[in-house]
Amino acid sequence: MVRTPAFHVGNAEFESPWGHHLFKHKERKMKAEKTERGFKYISHPSYPENEDKRILQESSAIGDYEDSFEKPGSSFLWIGDNFHLNREEVAELIGNLQFWLDNKRIKNEL
Repeated sequence: MVRTPAFHVGNAEFESPWGHHLFKHKERKMKAEKTERGFKYISHPSYPENEDKRILQESSAIGDYEDSFEKPGSSFLWIGDNFHLNREEVAELIGNLQFWLDNKRIKNEL
């Protein structure tokens, strides 16, 4: 019989019947930062092997919006790729996207 890797949820231990790679839940706090050009971005701390940890960044591109020139970074967002987010992180990302849409800027601090 082949044993599958064990994983924990809270204090409970489980085994994967599918042999998938399982992650233990750990605190992974996203962080708001600024580029040298003054555009805000959100970095993800769980990807030390990636040179660029940016998951979301304001773009310098100017869109066809009435306030685009007055609010740089409000027309477009860069969205990072190859990030593996858990449910809590997806909820945090959705909240950050909604904040940008409502305020036309990424939050100063998360």
